[in-house]
Amino acid sequence: MNLVLGWRSASLLVAAAILLCLAAALASNLRNRLANRVLGALIVTLVGVFTPWLIGFAGAYDQWPWLTFLPVAVPLLVPALLRLYVEALLKGALPRHWRVMLLPGLIQFSFQAISFCLPLDLKNRSWARRSRRCSPWS
Repeated sequence: MNLVLGWRSASLLVAAAILLCLAAALASNLRNRLANRVLGALIVTLVGVFTPWLIGFAGAYDQWPWLTFLPVAVPLLVPALLRLYVEALLKGALPRHWRVMLLPGLIQFSFQAISFCLPLDLKNRSWARRSRRCSPWS
């Protein structure tokens, strides 16, 4: 088995490269420093959200099945980071309880990281069992 760089994986790879360069440039900018860093974190989070599609279209899950539950897609961080960016841009500071806003995303990341560390056969068995239980056809 080889990795396949088709049009979908190639376009996502180019988008990821451009967005990560943009996030790095934002983090190094001195003007609106806090807002730019939060926006950079938001961009990196969004790249993480489509990274499983990128490696899936390339065939990486077929070649390396242990990549299941790779903890890069954390969409629960997106709304919190968007709000923090707006607050930092408008007020120049983060709200008092900004860490609490990130808690759902951090819990999701923790779940994925723990699930990623499980052995492959346990991941496959638990996933198959849950998908059969939730399926309307079973």
